[in-house]
Amino acid sequence: MQAAPTITCLQWYIIAFNSPTKRVRKTMLRPHFMLTLILLIAPPALGQVNLVVSITPLRLIAEGILDGHGNTRVLVPVSGSPHHYTMTPSDRLALASADLILYVGEQLETELHGVMRNLARNQQVVELSTLPGLFRRQLEGSGTLDPHIWLDDRNGLVIAAALRDILSERFPDRASTWQENYWRLEQQLLADEVRWRDELDSVPGQSYAVYHDAIGYFESRFARSHSIVLLENPELQPGIRQIMQIRKAITELRPVCLFTDVTSRQNTVDTLFDDTPVRQVQLDLLGDRLEAGAGYPQLLDNLVTDFSDCLRGDDI
Repeated sequence: MQAAPTITCLQWYIIAFNSPTKRVRKTMLRPHFMLTLILLIAPPALGQVNLVVSITPLRLIAEGILDGHGNTRVLVPVSGSPHHYTMTPSDRLALASADLILYVGEQLETELHGVMRNLARNQQVVELSTLPGLFRRQLEGSGTLDPHIWLDDRNGLVIAAALRDILSERFPDRASTWQENYWRLEQQLLADEVRWRDELDSVPGQSYAVYHDAIGYFESRFARSHSIVLLENPELQPGIRQIMQIRKAITELRPVCLFTDVTSRQNTVDTLFDDTPVRQVQLDLLGDRLEAGAGYPQLLDNLVTDFSDCLRGDDI
């Protein structure tokens, strides 16, 4: 495998100085811009792994294995869309100096997929949705792979194990560290899974709706099933016929909860429910609301809590 391409400050200065656009040249040579560049392309601390991931859940899993022995950069920012995110110049610099790059796949990071495929010619890029051993499911309606693979803790461990093995090959002097960190994460998730199952088993089996089919891995893991999906594709608004069909289903099935996420549109919900009372909970599927220092198990713990609290409520 060829070495990852790097850019020196001198090369950047030459590129900036020879830029045909005066405005671009002036911006690139500003002191604060150069300082940012130096910080971005400076080599990592000795023995530190330089990892780039597409979304926060992958960072959470990776940090469970790295445990302070590496730096992890997330491309898609808080509340950003993995489907439509386009990279910034600083993202490209981070990718150029990365030891390892992780992303889910074309079904999730649609705009980034082509970039990742190109990077894979010279760098180690792992498309996680292709890992052997993953539990996979298909989205309702489209039949395509559901890309929300991290919402099943078993898949989280498959990803963690793949990272452990890659790091052990690339950094064999710390193989025992990667294995110990994996074991610690595995034991925590095994214990948490028992607690999560007990909590969910205590929740009444009531009808509920989802804005779109995004929590299927979580539902399959804990033997839950939604009764209504508002939108098969959250990027397409429903037509009149679909609105009438969904309203009919809501009237007949009377869901007590509606689970939404960051992609949901309140005006669409209002149109479809048409004054029918329902508790709404926005699930944090990407870890946008996690407190600093929280890990992957906390992401799933919050999901279990929000899901259970909504179904257990009695305010409608």
